[in-house]
Amino acid sequence: KYTVKTSIRLEDNEESIYQEVLSGDCVNKKNNAKAKDFERNKIFAVGYGARRSVEGLKYYEEYASVDSLYTLFNYEFPLWNPEVGASRVERYSRKEWKKLQHVLKEILMLQKDNKISLEKTGLYFEAERGKDIFHTLSDGYKSLTSVILDFASWNLIYRESFDLDDLSGIFILDELEQHLHPKWQRKIIKILSDQFPKVQFICSTHTPICALGLSDLECESRIFKVVHVNNHSEVEEFDLGKEFRGYRADQILTSSIFDLTDARSVSVEDKLKEYGKIYLKEESERSDGEERRMRKIEEELEDFHMWNNEKEKIRWEKLIELLENQQKSPE
Repeated sequence: KYTVKTSIRLEDNEESIYQEVLSGDCVNKKNNAKAKDFERNKIFAVGYGARRSVEGLKYYEEYASVDSLYTLFNYEFPLWNPEVGASRVERYSRKEWKKLQHVLKEILMLQKDNKISLEKTGLYFEAERGKDIFHTLSDGYKSLTSVILDFASWNLIYRESFDLDDLSGIFILDELEQHLHPKWQRKIIKILSDQFPKVQFICSTHTPICALGLSDLECESRIFKVVHVNNHSEVEEFDLGKEFRGYRADQILTSSIFDLTDARSVSVEDKLKEYGKIYLKEESERSDGEERRMRKIEEELEDFHMWNNEKEKIRWEKLIELLENQQKSPE
């Protein structure tokens, strides 16, 4: 084992990156590995930015290993052409191509009898609605298909042997939820983890539905939130499985992870805040105008479908009661 410590330092208003490789002795005393023996070229990593469906047209000889990460920083940089990637896997091994078809079907949440085929005129997907060539698919299908085939292509070229069951490495994916339906967002993390159990995924997301998917994993997983404080960044860590087990997506959204105070519309939230501010006053301290305003807000809120069910309404009433008691109790 090795530990690679990376530091980003601000010097004369410019950022500098420093890396220190520590030997295995720093991690495990039984391991006598030396830092000088560290083989950086054996670390396999791919990274995909927000615009990750741009298809590449370059010849194989023009690609370099660093290209596997460029789309994170240059949105115009292309991925491997997905049809070329699929063709390379098929030529390498029909067995591995069959595995890759199964992996794609699982990730794209296709039915078992749906088909993915590589034909003379391109890559085709056949489902209930008919048979479609790759470039006519929706953005969600194209995006995920592109990154999976790109990932497979890099593995095929830079590994000594190619076996989908044994793929490992670091897979960085920006805006995981991009173009995915909420039903898909809810399951995508578990699906990727199941299909590539030896791969470490590092993903960013702005949706609580994707974040919620971490609670379905049996392996160790963490959420990291970057917070900007006084012109510098800090990182907060959350263990979703322990701290937020059983939460709904809207509860995750209004938790400390996303810092949203309310999942309702802004206008309803403002009315609730205004109502709460007046309600917590002693009745004798409320003006006639405030009393009228309270009644008006109550009438408006009665017309809103605010409560999923009676239990949720009761929980909200109990919260108001708790706030009342806190307001009245001496400090």
